[in-house]
Amino acid sequence: MQPLNLHSHRGTGASAIYPLLGCALEPTWAFIATELDERSYNFASTNVCINNLSDRICVVKISGNTSGDSEVHSQDGKLQFGFEHLFSEFGGKNDSAYDDGMEIQFTMCNPPFYRSLEDVTESEAVKEFAAFGVCTGAPVEMITPGGEVHFVGAMVRESVHSKAAAEEGVTRLGEDHKLKEKRRRAADGSVLPRAAETEANSTHPSRSERQVVRWYTSMLGKMSSVEEIVKVFKELTITNYAITEFVQGQTRRWAVGWSHSSYRLSDDIARIAHPNPTLQRLLPLRNTLRFPLGDGAGELLQRVLDDMEGINVSLRRANDRADNGEKCEVCMVLAMQDSWSRGARRKRKRDAALGSEGAAATLDPALACLVAVVPGEVPDLEVRWVYGRDRALFESFASHVAAKVNRGCTVGATALF
Repeated sequence: MQPLNLHSHRGTGASAIYPLLGCALEPTWAFIATELDERSYNFASTNVCINNLSDRICVVKISGNTSGDSEVHSQDGKLQFGFEHLFSEFGGKNDSAYDDGMEIQFTMCNPPFYRSLEDVTESEAVKEFAAFGVCTGAPVEMITPGGEVHFVGAMVRESVHSKAAAEEGVTRLGEDHKLKEKRRRAADGSVLPRAAETEANSTHPSRSERQVVRWYTSMLGKMSSVEEIVKVFKELTITNYAITEFVQGQTRRWAVGWSHSSYRLSDDIARIAHPNPTLQRLLPLRNTLRFPLGDGAGELLQRVLDDMEGINVSLRRANDRADNGEKCEVCMVLAMQDSWSRGARRKRKRDAALGSEGAAATLDPALACLVAVVPGEVPDLEVRWVYGRDRALFESFASHVAAKVNRGCTVGATALF
């Protein structure tokens, strides 16, 4: 049975349009759609029923606080989105959904943009042109204390707590699941969790990499809010995030996404291609590094990778990503730990001299990269980070491979190996 591809939409509105569109476009998708406003909730539930999607879209009514604003609070008064409890709302109130393998692939949110009615008026006053359409949003959908920065910032903070809850859940699953995963990989001939084997797009996460939510996303109405949310990311040491921009006519909006998993997005998704200077400094660091190489680099790359200790080249496939239309070979490289740096080589020698077995084997790799020589007038080594938490390890690996291939181009393969 194919695992459910589950998503969550926060504040779905009267039409529930995004879950409906998502299910129409992707037959394997399912949604948990939450709504605060009673009238909108009733309309959304009816729309889902009329479209015969009740088995794939679960509309959930949530409640605000006593002041009637759009914040959702727990009994102790703290802002509460309840990410770790979303599974109990889907599939017949299945409380065991998380332990059975469900994982929410992403959440969507269009937050209340404004702090107050005065904030709405001030925002309209500074616009160069009047809006073409009439705003149909209810106050509960548009206004929240602290505005969108407070609302989305609270989502980011709560996601950290949900991550901790997920890690506790993985610990409770015990060593039995780790053993099953090892057996599965041995049978498949694979080393990496399934999600990384398909470049972080799989719906079959490793038990050791389970998350309540894989990616959290939210729209933002002001560019200044993007800067404030990135400050929250840095405060909480969240380095795996994405920023994008939507432009339609006069309207410009932004969106942020963040994840606590080890799976890394490609730069064309995580970064805006041509940002203005303000956005440029807010973008996440690049997950793809390119190094200019000399002639004959394509053949040398294979020899360099094959000669490196402690890595596994598990995937080779043709790719037409070259600028001139030529095919280039792309390798998936996996490393359980650093085995290429001088420090790592010295440690291996010390361990060998002492008869030590070195570090204990881990279930998941420390690093996974897609590596290719891209043909061109000047060939480039392209290294894309797919999986891992240690950016320094990724950059060290990429620099080491580039330096060794370039040295081979200079002195010749015979002198290098």
